Amino acid sequence: MNSVRHPAGPEDANTYWLRRGIVIGALLFSLVLIWWVLSGLFGGGDKGTVAATPQNPSALNTAGGATPTPSATPTPSATPSGSASATPSASGSPSASASSASPTPTPTPTEVTTCGSDGLTLSIDGDKAPKVGSSVAFKVGISNGGSNACKLDLAKAPVQVAVTSGADRIWSSVHCAKWAPAGEVVELAPGKGITASVSWPGKRSADGCTLRPDKLLPGTYRATVSADGAQPDTMVMNLK
Repeated sequence: MNSVRHPAGPEDANTYWLRRGIVIGALLFSLVLIWWVLSGLFGGGDKGTVAATPQNPSALNTAGGATPTPSATPTPSATPSGSASATPSASGSPSASASSASPTPTPTPTEVTTCGSDGLTLSIDGDKAPKVGSSVAFKVGISNGGSNACKLDLAKAPVQVAVTSGADRIWSSVHCAKWAPAGEVVELAPGKGITASVSWPGKRSADGCTLRPDKLLPGTYRATVSADGAQPDTMVMNLK
C-alpha cells in the first residue's frame, strides 16, 4: 500500500505519477466514450420522441422517419366567388324573374262592326256587247276597303245598279228590291269581298218593279254600281 502512494524505482517519483495519471485519464476517457455510444444506441429513440412534439412539427420529418402527428382540423378557406354557395344575382334568380315579369294582359275581344257604305270598294263587269232587248247579267264586286274587319249587310249598306244612256236613266235596281244586289251577312277582312249577281232585263224600269214595254235603240249604254259615300264603278256597253 505504501508503494502505491510512494512509488519506488530507479526513476523519479514524478515520472511514476505522470504514468498513473495518463492511465487513469485513458480509463476515464474510455468510460465516457462507452457511455456516449451506449446512450446513442439505447437512448436515441427517446430523444427523437421528445423532439417530435406538436410544438416542433419539423422534428417529425427528421426523427427516424416517424409518422407526423395530424394537426388540428384546418379552417376552411373563404368560399370563392364562383362557387355554388355564392349568392346568385337578382337577374338569374327565378323569384326575381317571376316578380319582375308582368303578366300579359288578355286582349279584350273587339266587336266586329257593320261595314259602312263609305268603306266599300265596288266593281262591275258583264257582257259589253249585248243584243237590244236581251237580258244582261252583271257581276258586282263588293269589298271591304277599310283597315278593320267588318260585317257586310247589304240591307244596311244598300248597293244599287243603274243603266243609263247619256242623261237618260233607263233602268235602276232601286225600283225593285229583288233587283238589288243581295246576299247573306258575311264578315269581311280588310281587302276581302264578295261577288253578287244582278240581272238587267234589257228594258226600261219604273217604281214598283215595273218594266216598261218601250223598245230600246242600239247604241252606247253605261252600267254603274254605286253606294252612298262609296266610289262608284262603271262599265260601257254597246247594244246591237
